[in-house]
Parts: sequence; structure tokens; C-alpha cells
Amino acid sequence: GDSGSTNLTFTVTLSPASGRQVTVQYADPRSGTATSGTDYTALTGGTLTFAAGDTTKTVTMSVTGDTTDEPNETVVVALSSPTNATVSSTAGTGTGTITDDDAAPTVTLALSRTSITESGATNSATVTASLDRASSAATTITVSAAAGTDTVPGDFSLSSSTTLTIAAGSTNSTGTVTVTAVDNTADEPDKSVTVSGSAANSQGITQPSAVTLSITDDDDAPTLSIGSASVTEGDSGAANLTFTVTLNPASGRQVTVQYADAGTGSATSGTDYTALSGGTLTFAAGDTSKTVTVSVTGDTADEPNETVVVTLSGPTNAGVSSTADTGTGTITDDDDAPTVTLALSPTSIAESGSSNASTVTASLDHPSSAETTITVGAAAGTNAVPGDFSLSGSTTLTIAAGSTSSTGTVTVTAVDNTADEPDKSVTVSATATNTQGITQPSSVTLAITDDDGAPTLSIDSPTVTEGDSGSTNLTFTVTLSPASGRQVTVQYADPRSGTATSGTDYTALTGGTLTFAAGDISKTVTVPVTGDTTDEPNETVVVALSSPTNATVSSTAGTGTGTITDDDDAPTVTLALSRTSIAESGATNSATVTASLDRASSAATTITVSAAAGTDTVPGDFSLSGTTLTIAAGSTSSTGTVTVTAGDNTADEPDKSVTVSGSATNTQGITDPSAVTLTITDDDAAPSLSLDSPSVTEGDSAAATLTFTVNLSAASARQITVDYADAGTGTATSGTD
Repeated sequence: GDSGSTNLTFTVTLSPASGRQVTVQYADPRSGTATSGTDYTALTGGTLTFAAGDTTKTVTMSVTGDTTDEPNETVVVALSSPTNATVSSTAGTGTGTITDDDAAPTVTLALSRTSITESGATNSATVTASLDRASSAATTITVSAAAGTDTVPGDFSLSSSTTLTIAAGSTNSTGTVTVTAVDNTADEPDKSVTVSGSAANSQGITQPSAVTLSITDDDDAPTLSIGSASVTEGDSGAANLTFTVTLNPASGRQVTVQYADAGTGSATSGTDYTALSGGTLTFAAGDTSKTVTVSVTGDTADEPNETVVVTLSGPTNAGVSSTADTGTGTITDDDDAPTVTLALSPTSIAESGSSNASTVTASLDHPSSAETTITVGAAAGTNAVPGDFSLSGSTTLTIAAGSTSSTGTVTVTAVDNTADEPDKSVTVSATATNTQGITQPSSVTLAITDDDGAPTLSIDSPTVTEGDSGSTNLTFTVTLSPASGRQVTVQYADPRSGTATSGTDYTALTGGTLTFAAGDISKTVTVPVTGDTTDEPNETVVVALSSPTNATVSSTAGTGTGTITDDDDAPTVTLALSRTSIAESGATNSATVTASLDRASSAATTITVSAAAGTDTVPGDFSLSGTTLTIAAGSTSSTGTVTVTAGDNTADEPDKSVTVSGSATNTQGITDPSAVTLTITDDDAAPSLSLDSPSVTEGDSAAATLTFTVNLSAASARQITVDYADAGTGTATSGTD
């Protein structure tokens, strides 16, 4: 049933009837395929009682109706624990069958959109599937798509996955299948795709109906154009002049267009070609080209090329190009034209002098009915450049109609130069014009003989500043004068006769060969110079030239002397004292003087030391031993010392100072050092002061002087002051006595 409940009734039989009461228990072991609580109401079990003489009892189970298509299902009831009877060994379990009465579900296909465009965001539709009722088994639908109206398989594609699945108990598919339009450039009618599905379900299924998807064309109508054509007319008979009419892009529709002879060409209908009556061209879907053929009449007349013009009009399902609606066909004349021949007089000229020019004339092998104009040109040939020659102002020769010889001449003149070079050649050629056609002349060769001597090679004497580190290039320039028309070579080498030292002041020059191509006038030889911070004289590197080919080496400038300019400042001398303060006597009563440079010099430095009295000092307060210090070339420290010694005395005096100076000499230049100050500390005790006790006779009147004398125990080099006063302790009375 589809709803409610129906009873499934099991009959329990006792055979034969018994004269006793018989009981038996029954239960649902849940071993059937039906699901308790879903397909039927759970059986709780119980006991059947057969009164004496009873032979049957029933067990009733309530079955739940539904509309789900599913297989027949079973419920099992088992007997056990009988009294006064036994349970059949073969029929102690009963299997009840719940028969499904639901029809197989029907599958329906659906499209996310029923019409898609050939390209863009709406160029695809998704396919889904659904059931009109649930099934107890999963349903698989394999989707396919077939070309419909005006469609071919290449107009669409299916996604890589083409399977939809509807889960058991569900009515809607999971996942989607996508149908995508394939873009093309062909104008064509709208198309359709038939989307079908093949469904499979273990319970059975009703197949879906196909659905139709429209594809809307989005391409513009194609364009028709006609190309130009050409054909050689021949001497007799007919030749085809074939025009190609092109449709771009290809169309999915039939296209037609009319063609006609415009009558504007230079060829004459009926004489040069068979009259073109016009007609219609038909392009089937997919066609891209058609032809229009004009029959050309052959003849032996020497004449200009002629034209036939064909136009397009009246298209259907296409447009005609506004720039290519007319095709021009050329009928090429193939009748022999006269041949032009050039001649030179003479065929060889000198680079200078009276024989340095040649005249050019032209002739025909047979007369022409039209005038022939020959424009003469000249190009550099073997070993030549354009500047080696010139053409006269007029470069045109004329052969009158009916004549075979030119009037006037063209002159080729050699241009003199001073460059030594091989003999040269000039290629004289010409372009001929004739309204009836002409065969162009072959070129002719004019020889030019060189009359210049070999050039001279010289090398300069460059200068470079060495720098403090790394390397700097000392570049010698080798000059060829004048320029040569030949390849010139010369060897160069370092004779090591400069004052610079190879490997120390510069990188050894291994020598080599310089090659001057024709026209070259200079090459360079580079010597890497090593930078340093040593003050030294400028140094030289010598490069010598030898073994030239196609040139000579200058007798006065075949050797270049490069100067390496030293850019290091003269070093600065600094004086130093072993101690900056000495005592007037004792072990520390002297200081030694040394000297140093802030950078090495390539020459020895001599420093003459002197000392002068400073503050509170007189010459006798100190003495010098030795006055000369020497710093060897390449060194920064002096050898030997000069000593300043304090002079001792017993006078108490202030500390003194000595100014120590130096006078430096160096053949590379040197700056005198700054003076340094040496302090001499006084070590004598201060003298003592004493006052005597004088006496005087006072007299009876007039004043007498009582003179006190203050004595210093020793002379001092300092000024000494002392205060004095009346102690007021004497017996005399101030103001009276």
C-alpha cells in the first residue's frame, strides 16, 4: 500500500491436535530485509496458547505503506520454548514477504537556461535531473548531447563529467553536466543541441525525455572581396586571366554575389580578351573562394601591359568590401623587346692625370618603335668605395625611336687621393625605359689604376696619472698617415728602456701585432699602470714599432715614450719625543727625538733637528747631542736619534720649555715638520728669608733711622716678595719714641 498500515499475518499450526494445553513463544529475530520502525511496527514477541484440540493460532505484524519504489522485503518470526509439543526443525521460522506495489520513478532532465550564446558569459547551460518519486536505490543518469537543427558536433562540447547521480531516497541529482557552445567566426543560422539521458536503477527506472538547447549565432555577416590577377598573353591562342573572389570568414549560410566587366581597363574587349558577360557566384556554407575567368587573346605585338577590371555587386548573406570590390587583372606582354648594350672608352683609367676618365655609350641590338632612355649609374667594385670615382652631371643617354645608337655620353672620372691601395674597379650599370618594353643592359667594368706610395706609421707619447691603487691604462695611439686602401700590419714591443719597472710600476707588455683595415688610421696599445701611494718621480714606458706590412715606420716617431705621472703628495714629517717632560737633573733629564713620514717616499729624507729656548728658558738650560735624523727611501721611520738634555743649576726657578724643530730635505719634495715642546721641571728648593736686629742711638733732637735688613739664603731665579709689619711688642712707644 501507499499509506496507512496493512497486517502481515503468520499462522502457527499444531499437528496433530493435542489433548493437552500446548504453549510456544514467538519473537522477531530482526533477520529479515525489512526495517523495524520504518517498514513495519516492531514485534515485541509473546506466547501462543493452544487449548486441547486447537490446531492453529496467528501472529499479526503491522506493515507501513509508502510510495517509495523498492524491492520486496521480508520479516522473520521464530518459534521457541514449546510445552507439550516440539517445534518443527524445518518450519520453526516463518518468513513474511512485504510486496512493493510502487511504480518505477520517472527521470526528468532540466537545463539551467534553454538558450545559450555562441560566446561570452552565457555560452553554457548546466543539466540536472530529478525523479517524480524517490527510489530506494541510487539512480545514475549518463547525459549525452547530439547536434540538432543547423548544428554539427563541433558547435558544442560536454564537460568531462557526463554522469548525474540521484541518491537512494532523494529526488534531485547531485553535481551537474555542462553543455558549452564552441565559438567560431562563421555567420550562420541559430542552432540547437538535443540533450538526452540514459538512466540506470537496480529497482527499474523510466527513461527521461530529451530536452532541446538553442545556440544563438553572434557573428557578423562575412565580407566578399576580389583580388587582382595577372597572366602572360602568349603569341597565339588564349590564356586565362583568373580573378579570385574571397569570402571571409567562411559562412554557415549560402552566399551569392554578382560580377561584371567594369569596362575601365586598358585592354580592348574583343581584341585583347573575350568579352565578359557577367554572372552570379554561389558560395555554399563553408566555401571561402570562387573564381571568375577571363579569356585573353595571344599576339606577337610588342606593346605595354594591359588591364581588365571586374567588379562585384548585389551580395546576399554577405557584404562587399568597400576597398576590394574591384579586381584589376594585368595582361603581361611577352613579346621580345630590344636589348641595350653599354660600352666604355677606354676600359681602364688612371687615378689622376689626363687619362683619368672614360665615356659611356649605349646601343640597341635592333631598333624600337619607341624612344629608349638609359639612366646610367656607377657602383664601387673590387677594392673601391664610392668616393673613388664620380659621374658627370648628366647621367642619361637617349636612343631615338628607330635608331640603335645613343646620343650624348656619360663620363666616369677617377677621384685622386693620397691613400696607397690596390687597383680598383667600378661597375657601370644602367636602367633602360621604353614604352614598348626593353631588355636591360648588362653592367660593364671600368679599371682604376692606383698611383700612391705606401703610408707611414707613427706612435705617440701619452701621459697618464698613476692613481693610488688598482690599475690605470697608459694608452699609446699608433697612427697611419695617410689612410690606406690596403690592410696594414705592424708589430709593437716593450724594449724595457723606460724608467718604470715592469711588474712593479706597470704590467709587462708582451707585444703583438696591430692590424689596420683599409681606411683605418689609428689603433691603440694599452699598458696597465699600477697605482701606489709612494711619492716618486714621474716614470716612463717605451713602446717601439717594427716589421710593418704595406706601410713604413716613421724614422722619427717609431718609438713612443709614455709618461706615468706620480700623483702622490710629498710626505709629511712628524717629530716625536721619547718623553714630553724631563727633570733638571737625574735619570729623566733627557728626551730623544725621532721622526716619521705619513707615507713612504722613493727618496731618502734628511731632517736637521734644532732646539730653541722657550718659556722661562735660556740657552744654557739645555743642550743637543746629534742634530741629524735620516729616513731611508721606502721607509717611514727615522734611524738614529737626537737627544735633548736639561742643564742642572741650584737656582729655584719656574718650569721651563724647549721648542724642538726640524728642517727636512728630500729630492722629491718634503714639508718641514711642526715643532714639538719639551718641558723641563725645576727641582731646586725655595730659598729662606731672615731679618736682622739692628740698633741706633736716638740723639737729643732730630730723627735717627733704625734700618732692618732682610736676607735671602740663596739667590733665586724667581721674583720673591714678603710682607713686613710692626709687631707692636717692643718696649718703645709708637708715635712718641
